[in-house]
Amino acid sequence: MALTLVIGNDEFLVNREIKKILATSINKLESTNAPIQLEAVELDLMQIGEYLSPSLFGAPPPLVVNNLQDIDQDLFETLNSLLSDADSEQIIMISHDGGVKGKGLVEKLKKIATNVISIEPLKTESSKLEFLANEFKSLKRKAAPESISALLNAVGDDPAELAAAASQLNSDLIPGKNIEISDIEKYYAGKAQLSGFDVADAVIARNQVAAISMVRKAITNGVEPIAICAALAAQVRAMAKVSSVAQSIKSFELAGELGMPPWQIDKARKALKNWTPKAFTKMVELIAILDMDLKGAAADPLYSLESTVLSLTDPEFR
Repeated sequence: MALTLVIGNDEFLVNREIKKILATSINKLESTNAPIQLEAVELDLMQIGEYLSPSLFGAPPPLVVNNLQDIDQDLFETLNSLLSDADSEQIIMISHDGGVKGKGLVEKLKKIATNVISIEPLKTESSKLEFLANEFKSLKRKAAPESISALLNAVGDDPAELAAAASQLNSDLIPGKNIEISDIEKYYAGKAQLSGFDVADAVIARNQVAAISMVRKAITNGVEPIAICAALAAQVRAMAKVSSVAQSIKSFELAGELGMPPWQIDKARKALKNWTPKAFTKMVELIAILDMDLKGAAADPLYSLESTVLSLTDPEFR
């Protein structure tokens, strides 16, 4: 069994690392089976047994289990045991967000894992610039440091959006041309740059006209649909955190407990006023479905994204 654990809380970076390692492993083992993608929260005993039991007809298909932290705790020992006895030729990829939830199982799996990869978030200016520089390097495109800095300022610091911007520039410019500041200005000057969080803000505010317009503009400007979904999910997680504490407690008093800056707590509290408990629960479900759609379940990801945004911002959505 080739078990790889990928640990990190940036969904885009984690998913990309999984795809890269999966492709390399499949090529190395000359596997012809299509990978099976599963969310840990949906796993049950039958599925675990089916996908991890040894096969009499060659190597089982590669298996990817996303978000291990969400697995039912009653399945911990079963999963650990089956992984220990999995087919020696099976490729298995498991991701975890690096948090406390599910950490016990992660520590156990580290003992049998072939590879453990930690994906560090891009927190500093230098790490974001280095990320962009590596994007251009992988595309075999030269870009001066000042050009990379200008692109970062124009696009924002979301890794998915930065990667999309680098790829778009590489596609649009003639082969072999170095990327200059003038290229960045040509593509971005005069444009109100939209990030996934800008779109999410409009959706959470239930401004349907603005939300749909911003979705289309963001996609046109190179923002990946998964980045918009991730931003929506982040907003919802923040809202869920603050929903469980009394409004009378000041945001600065909750910052340490919730792991959120005061301004984000205030923003999430304000956003909650637009949603009834029932509507909030339905929103969580729709975003989870959208996430699966954007990861391959839907034939038309853009349609799924727009349809979800329309549903969430519908005045009748209660």
